Amino acid sequence: MVDVIPKNTDEEMLRYQEAERMLRARIPMKNNAALVYEADPITGRENAYSRLPSGGYVKIGDRAVTPVEAAKTDAMVAAPVATDINSFARDYEKNFGKTPVMEDYFAAEFTEAQTREYLAQREIERLSAPGTEVPVTLNQEQIQMGVDVGAPMIAPQPTTMRERRTDFLAGTGQSEASKFLSQVYEAIGLDSYESRRIAETVMGNPNATRDIGIGVADLTPAGLVFGVEEGYNTFLQGYNSGDPMTAGLGALEAGLSVLEAAPLMGAGLKVIKKSITPIMRQAINTLKADAIGAGRGAAAVGDRRFVLAPPTQEPSVGGLAPQYRVVVENFSPEGKGTQSFIPQQMTPQNRNVSDEKLTILANEFPDPLSSAEEYAGMMARVRNTNEVPAPPTWMIEHANDTDKWASWFKNLTPNQIQAADEGLSVQKQFRDAYAAPDTGPELTGQLMFWSIMSRMLSAFPHESGFLELAQSADPYIKKALAGEWTEQTTSEWRNMVSSTIPLDSPGRSATSNANAFGETFLRKMSVKDDAGKSALERLHDMIADPNMSSAQIRRGYYGLASETGIGNKILSFALLVSGRNDVVVLDRIQINRMWGGGEKIYDDIMKQFEGAQGLAQYEALERSLASRVGEVYAKAGRETEGSVGRYHWESWVLSSGQVVSHPTLESVVRAGTPNVPRDIPPTAATPVMEGRFHTKYSGVKYEKLKDGGNRYTYSTSSGQPYQFTKAQLDDMFGEAFKPKSGVLPPNFPGVKAFEGGNIPWYEFEGVDRGKLDDLIRKAGKPIQ
Repeated sequence: MVDVIPKNTDEEMLRYQEAERMLRARIPMKNNAALVYEADPITGRENAYSRLPSGGYVKIGDRAVTPVEAAKTDAMVAAPVATDINSFARDYEKNFGKTPVMEDYFAAEFTEAQTREYLAQREIERLSAPGTEVPVTLNQEQIQMGVDVGAPMIAPQPTTMRERRTDFLAGTGQSEASKFLSQVYEAIGLDSYESRRIAETVMGNPNATRDIGIGVADLTPAGLVFGVEEGYNTFLQGYNSGDPMTAGLGALEAGLSVLEAAPLMGAGLKVIKKSITPIMRQAINTLKADAIGAGRGAAAVGDRRFVLAPPTQEPSVGGLAPQYRVVVENFSPEGKGTQSFIPQQMTPQNRNVSDEKLTILANEFPDPLSSAEEYAGMMARVRNTNEVPAPPTWMIEHANDTDKWASWFKNLTPNQIQAADEGLSVQKQFRDAYAAPDTGPELTGQLMFWSIMSRMLSAFPHESGFLELAQSADPYIKKALAGEWTEQTTSEWRNMVSSTIPLDSPGRSATSNANAFGETFLRKMSVKDDAGKSALERLHDMIADPNMSSAQIRRGYYGLASETGIGNKILSFALLVSGRNDVVVLDRIQINRMWGGGEKIYDDIMKQFEGAQGLAQYEALERSLASRVGEVYAKAGRETEGSVGRYHWESWVLSSGQVVSHPTLESVVRAGTPNVPRDIPPTAATPVMEGRFHTKYSGVKYEKLKDGGNRYTYSTSSGQPYQFTKAQLDDMFGEAFKPKSGVLPPNFPGVKAFEGGNIPWYEFEGVDRGKLDDLIRKAGKPIQ
């Protein structure tokens, strides 16, 4: 006999690791005879399971099947339709020499409720038989039915336990008991949805097991019996005696035993259980004394785990000044407290270990934005120390007051929303390009080039620089993909950059970023693995895989090379524009907003968002925002539009006071698919606009022409565009800003005053647009 979830902890951890490796391997389902399939009558699909080397199964996907009602089974062909389900089962086994499965009962016109109840009762009777053992190969439909009514949780004495549950529910009511259990799980940090589903599973809800993601092959009676029955007995003892602490600890043990059946959560839960008792006792003590009393009412839970205190007066701790730190008083560091739980850097050498620890952290802290204490407690766990970076107070405040959050979010102007729409619309072009069979990894090379050009720059110089260099970069990207990068190639790249960007181009400011792309990123990403694939090609494979999340790709990226010049921020931005909406980008604007409420604190705290510890914060924000942005969009009157990615884009333009759509992303797709026939160069006719409101050039556009030249354009108030050289444009603005021109009113506050606002300087009340238009027409050349 082999237990799918063995009682030996080492064996159990091995099983989880095997399951995780199989899921990462992305086993093909098509024509794979080694897979086991289970029909799911709820979803109308078939779940696919792959056998684990040490026993048991892991779900790897699902597939559409012919609806049961239309399937022609043995039961429909040769078995009479019976009105007695027991007689039907007996006759079926006699006629065909095998046990009917759910499809057979459906085909014989028994309802789902009848079938589930009958199969569950048979499973209980089977498990109650003296000497019964669970075989290695399980009848999955029967086991599922048993799970739904609690049989696998109660194997040694199922009838007795079931009677106890029935008696208990009769005196209390399932909803009240589930409510209390749910609060217990929330007290240890699980989110409200998961807490509710675990509680309902323990209380016997037929659908809850499936809802919390536990597949039938993840469960066996032998694997769950001890934890669940022991915990449930403790829960009953405490509940019936009026002891909320005892009841809470029992409920915790029962609930965690249920969750341990889910392979990807198991490792994190084992860590929780090692230190859960003191945490639970503290949490349960916050329940009101009347939580379990005459009324059997649910208890209120206060701040459950961590207590925050002011920072020490050390001038710098973890690279942060005191005003950017807090102390988590009741956190106990592991060991001597000298080694972080999550390492500062993630490298190819420690990537697997870091990956596992990030998964554990995600399980322990599913909703870090639920409170400042929770977020700081997470960082204490990350750094294994009491004094940690201060949490994002603005974001936490608004995440827990969605009315206030939506009120702020409604300040987006129509132009800003339109710009975000235009920027996000290019995601479809990327998704289509990555899905096309003839798209090569050059696309990812161009995407990463566009992304690295954004470092420390606004969109205007960033995107202008890309337009200047994209075509010239193509042969160098190909060299990196082929693994042919040399020191000579690096020198050639630098010479190409300096000679290609015109002196009068806004992209000249991006020269340093362009140099870094060749001499650092392409050079390091050109190294091949044992299979002969360059790191850049392997990155392309990950981004092109629609089944990989942004979090998975970021973690995988650090297994490719070290110190490539592209970190969490730039990589996350690249993933966003490539078509993924499960990602945030912690750049200057977002950090100033989330942590400082708009105050400019980025330069003082930015280092904490780098490396693996920064990755932990990216994933934390993405987890919490994913469960909230839909509500914010709904309250802002835009019910169907919410996603983490769109929220990043739109909150960015709102916080920055800019109108930015990143039109050159279309050029990235064109430059990255060079084999597609085109009438014009891939970077031509794609103007990029200065979207910052607090610069004279606000509203100015720059573009490459079909013949390889370039031009600046600026429009009158009626929308008529005029063409300029940079010298002509500078002269025109110089004249406009002279008092004698009459363009600016006496109370004009200066261009810099429009930073973070929602209008450009030329829309300030009192600016004479007519006189500005006259200067535009005089200095420029109209574009027909």
